[in-house]
Amino acid sequence: MSPSLRTPAWRLIGLTRSEPGVLSYTDGRLSYRTEDGLLFDVPLSDVSNVVFPWVYFGGGVKLVADGEAYRFSFVTPNDALSSPLTGAGPVGIAAGRRAGAEWKRVLARTARSR
Repeated sequence: MSPSLRTPAWRLIGLTRSEPGVLSYTDGRLSYRTEDGLLFDVPLSDVSNVVFPWVYFGGGVKLVADGEAYRFSFVTPNDALSSPLTGAGPVGIAAGRRAGAEWKRVLARTARSR
């Protein structure tokens, strides 16, 4: 039985924008859903270049899913509004770093990291 994980995550867009959503791993698939719908749902074999940059202090990840590059923060960015989709209020640094550690365990086992 494979682990599953579901956490609030903000897709970082450019230098100043973010989009709230939910990053999920279930049954060997990684997906990201926003209020506008599903951004991607791919098998982990289609996820590559997984990096947890030191500048995110463990609270974010960069990855390529199905050929498209994404950056995610597990800590609520300064510009972010709360989202009913996430089911949570603002996520602080400690909670975001815990989520990052959980994602690192899941993604390091199965995704193609660089």
